[in-house]
Amino acid sequence: MADTKTSALTALTGVNVATGDIIPIDDISATTLKGITADELRKAIWELMAAANMIQTPATGEYIGSQFVGAGVGTTHTTTLNRMYAMPLLVPKTQTFDRISFYLQTAGSAGAVMRLGIYSSTTNGKPGALVVDGGTVATDGSTGVTSVTISQSLSPGLYWIANVSQTATCIPRSMPNCSGWAMNVGTSSFEGVLSTPTSNRYLRASVSGALPDPAAMTFTENDSPCWYTLGLRAA
Repeated sequence: MADTKTSALTALTGVNVATGDIIPIDDISATTLKGITADELRKAIWELMAAANMIQTPATGEYIGSQFVGAGVGTTHTTTLNRMYAMPLLVPKTQTFDRISFYLQTAGSAGAVMRLGIYSSTTNGKPGALVVDGGTVATDGSTGVTSVTISQSLSPGLYWIANVSQTATCIPRSMPNCSGWAMNVGTSSFEGVLSTPTSNRYLRASVSGALPDPAAMTFTENDSPCWYTLGLRAA
């Protein structure tokens, strides 16, 4: 194929690029000009970084946890019945996950269960649409690593891993203090976000059954723990 030249294009800044905009791609293995949406290009950049070993990704059977960490591990924070918590987690490349897990520190009373799930983010990075409700696992027996089984593919992006104690409470391990970036967005209070951001978190009350869609969670300032420590296992 003879060399060709695309005519001059009007320049755009990043702020002017919308998710659905088409960006032209010169496919060297074909004879046609192709296109990729801005949203797919964002995902492709993460995939290329992972392929070049520029970011860490879990191998099969390995776990990935939140990159927004704080100080210490909480072992005394009892869950509140039917209150949903959410932990932020960046997924760096497209992967399938087969477990949502947490560490049960102290078991609850007879019949206690934990419901676990995954939410995507809204356009401004807050808990958004339900991706998967992983169901419940008993929290009234053996302590240690406790999981629900899923089969869920996630593309690169920010997700929120949710947990809610139902029937009875328990004590999972938690992140008692966190002032990371993901938890400093969500309120108009300067004091709560930037001045004393020791334990900010997202909550939703009265979740006694299936996980709600969308999350519609409330940002709460200076309230410990900021989330319970959860992880996803790569399939």
